[in-house]
Amino acid sequence: MLNMNISFFNQPNGNDMHKNATFQISYDGEAVEDGTIDVRELAPSLLALGDLIDETNRHITQGRMEVSLRVSADIERGSFLVRLEIATKFYEKFVEIFSGPDATAITTFLTLLGISGAYGIFQLVKDSKGAKPKNVIKISQTTKVKLEFDNIEPIEVEKDVYDIYNNFRARSAISRIVRPLKDKGIDVLKFIHGGRETIKVTESEIECFRVPEEREGERISESEIVLRILNLAFQKGNKWKVTDGSGKYFVSISDIIFLKKIEDRQILFGKNDCLRVRLQTRQWYENKELKSSHEIIEVLEHIPASDPSQMSLLEENTDADDNGER
Repeated sequence: MLNMNISFFNQPNGNDMHKNATFQISYDGEAVEDGTIDVRELAPSLLALGDLIDETNRHITQGRMEVSLRVSADIERGSFLVRLEIATKFYEKFVEIFSGPDATAITTFLTLLGISGAYGIFQLVKDSKGAKPKNVIKISQTTKVKLEFDNIEPIEVEKDVYDIYNNFRARSAISRIVRPLKDKGIDVLKFIHGGRETIKVTESEIECFRVPEEREGERISESEIVLRILNLAFQKGNKWKVTDGSGKYFVSISDIIFLKKIEDRQILFGKNDCLRVRLQTRQWYENKELKSSHEIIEVLEHIPASDPSQMSLLEENTDADDNGER
């Protein structure tokens, strides 16, 4: 078992804000029996947790405050501390927005996520299997809505929870948090708050947390593929131009570990270098025209052009297809 201890951290005095501000994430299974996990599995999940908290915060506060996710340097076997820092100038605003004294404010925030034990975004995604409700009914004199789905009983949730459910970036982050369950030997993900288990997701439930369609009729697929780099873009947010041997296109890169290695100059590139990656492709119709976008979600290997094995992966046919960009 691998445990991550998460706590809200009040930057003004450097102390944890309240015992209710701490929760734990646990990954369990044969692959983590020794209390360790591949950093390539853990880091994206931590980043996704940060993204989910950021989107929840953005929705509730309209960007009026900042909450950041930080990992402490003191990592012990099988357990380590992650802190959610509230910047000094935003701390009082955080407490005000989330309804009062520290404990209430933090519990309200964790309730939206479902971590406090109340019905939140994780429970809604799990119970609805990520489906789009056929009807949404506002419940009078409350802040709740009733969601009606096919094949399951109606679900009543806070309107804020439903809004986060409809936030594509938040749903994408949730999908990445549970992604380690796709790997052999990791069977269960748990959230623990106040000494009790509040969320449990098993390997068999992983499909409930798939990334939703961002557009109507959108198809999402993942593949492991080798790409040759044509143009690099080191400015944040810019896309790289690549070829897969049959066409040229632009890709975004969300592998933070890979980008950090580039920033630290641990990886240097030469002409015709290749990358073996996990590529996510989205396809949709827009004005009766087929559109697509590509995102490298994990770089598995950097293959320098000096490596003769790469020539068997990509034949020199890309120059013949100058119109293959998509």
